[in-house]
Amino acid sequence: GNPATIVFQSMAASPELLRTNSDIQVMVTGHLPASTTSTLDPRLLTVALDVNYCRRPNDCMSVRRLDLPVCSLLNTPGKCEALVPGQEFSVTQAVHLPLSLIRGTYSVSVQVLRTADSQLLSCYSLVEVEVMASLLGNRFRDYADALVAFGMASSASYALGSLFPRLT
Repeated sequence: GNPATIVFQSMAASPELLRTNSDIQVMVTGHLPASTTSTLDPRLLTVALDVNYCRRPNDCMSVRRLDLPVCSLLNTPGKCEALVPGQEFSVTQAVHLPLSLIRGTYSVSVQVLRTADSQLLSCYSLVEVEVMASLLGNRFRDYADALVAFGMASSASYALGSLFPRLT
């Protein structure tokens, strides 16, 4: 028969504004659809996370790949019970964002795979996840970089405009 599909109902991070050198909590709730005919043993599943740093849309580079057993993520310490169709499950994971983390935009791909044959059961993507500076000096540097970039763009626009005659 068809393999079970794991449905993620919600994915959230706390705090919502992600900053370097801080601890965050990632929370996921999900379930197996009620139409699924059997339970699913989480000991046989792996979550593959692929974290990418993006300079522009569709211009990303992989910075971290993690393969985690599903049992280590479920909020059931010391036991790993079967996922029952229609019954909700939750995952809460603490993550530390180091100071050395590149500030900017990230995308995260989340895949749930059957460990034995790497069959894909679910796939989700988080795009445009922003990580901002935590230190005041870095925040000012980010604003200064933005102002310099704006100044350069406006002066280039002025210089290009002066090369063409007025059309009025």
